[in-house]
Amino acid sequence: MSQMPGTQDVAVHLNPASVTSYFQGMQQRDVSFLENIKTCKEAVLEAAALYVDEHDDEKPTKLRQQLLQLVEAQQQVQAHRTALQVVAAQYAPTLEKSNFEQLVQEAMDEAPRDAHPERDEDVADFDNITGLSGAAAGNDEELDEDEELVVVGVAEKNEKCPYTMKLLIDLQEPVEDHKGFVYEAAAIKDNIRRNHGRIECPVAGASHWIQLSDLKPCRRVLRMQKHRQRHPGAGQQTQTQAPRAAGGRVLDI
Repeated sequence: MSQMPGTQDVAVHLNPASVTSYFQGMQQRDVSFLENIKTCKEAVLEAAALYVDEHDDEKPTKLRQQLLQLVEAQQQVQAHRTALQVVAAQYAPTLEKSNFEQLVQEAMDEAPRDAHPERDEDVADFDNITGLSGAAAGNDEELDEDEELVVVGVAEKNEKCPYTMKLLIDLQEPVEDHKGFVYEAAAIKDNIRRNHGRIECPVAGASHWIQLSDLKPCRRVLRMQKHRQRHPGAGQQTQTQAPRAAGGRVLDI
């Protein structure tokens, strides 16, 4: 970090507005870092899909380690950005010397955050694409039951949208609820609105309730659709078959 006015040996009186402006600039730098990390993660996921097509079992394992490193970097930058916001908001004018770097580090140490890279959504997407998991990739760290569900993902919760009966990979705008069930966005949103903002999951065997705030774009289906667009002749399946990774493992879409 560049030196912040006020970290010199002489005491100075800083205007709160100048401190806020400085930290806003630093936060913008963190935003740029996060965008670069996001781009790198997307490139890793696309490369993983290509290696699956080539039945290369070694390179996806190395890619997964790189992805975990990117997740760790992303978590660090996010924590730094949050700490900058906290320190800027709490700053009060003083004639005493302020060590802003130390204040930011203390705020980072105190901020709660999920430091487990295996929980990251992109790691779960990677594992769905490649059929890998932490153990299969040589990660000996034990996960609890909830973490294993996040890493491995949910296999075949529903193969088709219960409203349109289209295969998930054929949906125009796939969204998933908080339990991982996937729908055509327009169909389920219309159904929720017509039922006073809340419906019971329409998939047989499910009993949870869904509202609009529970829905989000289904990235794993969107990624599979993008992969199919790039390779229209690769991996043709029947109407009921799910894509399979090298080694015959079913890919969760």
